[in-house]
Amino acid sequence: MPASIALILGSEEIISALFGYGSFDETAVLNSSLALYYFAIGLPAFALIKVFSSFFFANHNTKTPFYISLISVILNILVSVYYFNEIGFIIIPIATTISSWFNGILLFIFLKNGNFFSFKHALAMSFNNKNKLHVIGHAIKFDEFYRKIDNFNARDFAIVSRISESKKISGLLLSVAFSSIGFIAAITVTVLAAREVSSNPLFLGFPNAVGVGGAFIGTQMFYKISKKYSRLAALSITFFIGAIGSVVLFYSLIIDSFTLLMIGALILGFGQSATLQSRYAASFVASKNFKATALSLAVWFSVFGSVFGPRLVSLYSEYFNELFNSELIVGYIVAMVGMLFASASVITFTSSNSLLRKPAETEEDNIQKLSNTCLLYT
Repeated sequence: MPASIALILGSEEIISALFGYGSFDETAVLNSSLALYYFAIGLPAFALIKVFSSFFFANHNTKTPFYISLISVILNILVSVYYFNEIGFIIIPIATTISSWFNGILLFIFLKNGNFFSFKHALAMSFNNKNKLHVIGHAIKFDEFYRKIDNFNARDFAIVSRISESKKISGLLLSVAFSSIGFIAAITVTVLAAREVSSNPLFLGFPNAVGVGGAFIGTQMFYKISKKYSRLAALSITFFIGAIGSVVLFYSLIIDSFTLLMIGALILGFGQSATLQSRYAASFVASKNFKATALSLAVWFSVFGSVFGPRLVSLYSEYFNELFNSELIVGYIVAMVGMLFASASVITFTSSNSLLRKPAETEEDNIQKLSNTCLLYT
């Protein structure tokens, strides 16, 4: 919320300071700051979607967030197409913000109705934990000498434990960072790329919408590979497929093919599904007391994409424009490198005894094992 308020109040100053030079004239600054203004209104919704989706994924429910996202994408496209001729380009950030809030509200409603999470229970737990800590604090003050020794040992143990747990998920964190940078770099230029290879403004949002479908297909493929082989194999393969999608997107700009752009966006969505699965794989690998921290670290590492993805595009666009006669092509090169690095990271830094190297067990498998065990004792 503070970031959203800051972007709303300082949208023009931010755009002017970052881009207000050269061919980026005053009109371009005003138009871009207006787009940033409307995007900032939707920023809290983007954050809520990330948080609410986590509860569904943690309960092995990937279909509900997908269907809600699909409806939101369709709403985004319909609003953009209907008002584009009347309002112009600014309808794109407006429609994105509307669909994002629609997505977040629907996720919240399904969370409440499905009893995936109880907000009152969470607040009660927080209050009880504070009371417990208060009582423990008084008990520790009973003996100053033992308190110092216990605190020293606990501190040492906590540090060693955190280092050990961090090593477990280091490959996953790197894969999240690299793939997020690549994916954000790709979607940064995709709308502009669609305009470059297609003269019809109605098609501008289609590639990113198709990418959502690719993420859904990639998630289903991920579960099948992880069950048959391992989560590690599933992650490395889906990241590699995402890199192939980046190559297809790259080639679509070379030959000016909108069809190839759509196919590439679909395949790149596979890599995005691997990015999402890496976050929850991190919490799966971590020990019970470190699971929440592992998931938080994975989400934090994904922020690198929002920061460095567009930055890399702006830094190297002119260089690749001279090589390939398209300043947008750099986004897909960054995506390809990011996905390949993500695949290499998760393979290289995953220990030989990691749970990621074992086939995944579904809830049905666990029920079947329990049934078999019960039969043995009857």
